[in-house]
Amino acid sequence: MDFYEIAKIAAAVTSFVGGLVLIWRANKEIFFGSRNSLREEYKFAKTFFEDLDATPDMHPHARQKGFHAIAGTTSIPYKEIEFLLTFKNHESVLSDYVIARDLLIYTPGNSKYQIDFRPMYAKPSRRDRLQKLYLIGFGLSYAIAVLPLLGWTWKQLSIQFVFALAPVSVAFLFGTYHCAKASIKLKRAERLVSAQQFNPMPTDPKFSKFNLLS
Repeated sequence: MDFYEIAKIAAAVTSFVGGLVLIWRANKEIFFGSRNSLREEYKFAKTFFEDLDATPDMHPHARQKGFHAIAGTTSIPYKEIEFLLTFKNHESVLSDYVIARDLLIYTPGNSKYQIDFRPMYAKPSRRDRLQKLYLIGFGLSYAIAVLPLLGWTWKQLSIQFVFALAPVSVAFLFGTYHCAKASIKLKRAERLVSAQQFNPMPTDPKFSKFNLLS
């Protein structure tokens, strides 16, 4: 096997692996966290909730900072974080909300769903169409991105031409990533909203002592 054949195989493998990497990066929040970071999160959460239990009238600023630290973001109002923590599966619910918040709206006191889709995403048929568009966009973007490389491996394009098309490939790889990310975000939003069907007004006893909804 000569060098050219090895290069073709390497290019084909790189194309395949590149697609897998893009999917992983779009959903990388699933893989976040090491043992050490989880231990630190546990220690902080335990200390914060003990403080909150011992000091019901904690200063609003400290309370806000604590809930933002629990969520790992300051982009969400702490009252929304308090509500999300009342779910039994609060960890996955909070993760879903952080990822998909721009698709959702929080309405305190709503008798049905306190967290629901924004109007443009409210119809299931529209969400289905969007998911299909994301899938098509992902497939087309990825195919166009790797086409120059595949053309070279099939001896249809020169290596110089492949390098000339590199900016186009990079642009479509970004398109692939964003389509995958948008699809995952919509799935997370649907999972969060549907979770409320089984627990529309969460009242997990282990959080009630913290007056989380007050």
